Amino acid sequence: EIGEGVFGVELYPNPTADIANLNVSAININDSYTVRVIDMMGRTVSSELINSSKGSFVHSLNMSSLPAGIYAVSVET
Repeated sequence: EIGEGVFGVELYPNPTADIANLNVSAININDSYTVRVIDMMGRTVSSELINSSKGSFVHSLNMSSLPAGIYAVSVET
């Protein structure tokens, strides 16, 4: 899911059992973003608030504590 003000998201490597890199291209500079990892039951299993002063950023998501499965990532302003 991509929130308002975000125009590009890449997540790699996929699949991963350790660290996934989230590359976000955003319209707004000096904005805060909530990044959520959501399981297939719709439960948020991880949530982080990221402050960006550049408009675009790369953030590492530690997936190693999550059980194997399929997850969605949501980026919202």
